[in-house]
Amino acid sequence: MEDPNRAEAERLLGISEKLLQTRDLTGSRDFAILAQETEPLLDGSDQILAVTDVLLAAEKRMNNHHDWYSILQLDRRSDDQELIKKQYRRLALLLHPDKNKFPLADQAFKLVADAWAVLNDTAKKALYDNELTLFSKVDLTSVLQAKLPVRRNMRPSPSTTTGRSTAENVEFLDHVSVLLQPV
Repeated sequence: MEDPNRAEAERLLGISEKLLQTRDLTGSRDFAILAQETEPLLDGSDQILAVTDVLLAAEKRMNNHHDWYSILQLDRRSDDQELIKKQYRRLALLLHPDKNKFPLADQAFKLVADAWAVLNDTAKKALYDNELTLFSKVDLTSVLQAKLPVRRNMRPSPSTTTGRSTAENVEFLDHVSVLLQPV
């Protein structure tokens, strides 16, 4: 007699695979988690989770750059080369096309290999980290100075160079500062 939990987990894993084929990454991930919770030792759920997690991380870009740290499931700006190497090996084993026959595994494997190529090379990693730092820091003073009216005296002037009243300028600055806060 077959274990009912195992049968249910296999059914959930089948649904997860079908969703992965249609590129419904979030749905596929949810069903793979359900399958894993139902039967933790079931083969395949960890492979589907690796595929979906890598592809979901690749969709989230930072100024049109892949977030290589997220793809390897690392904290941003990790300098621990052993941890980077460990994560790469773990994901490479789960995603290697010879071991993982699920849809999109080859794409996820390529992304992991690309992340490793950048984060394992100290020169490329330093350049990548600097690019991320440049994009994450925005000089508020230049933005604010460009939008503030020019005043020659201490009294607020009804006419401004931007055509906004003082209250509108304050509201605008509040809006800009909210938009430019780090994520």
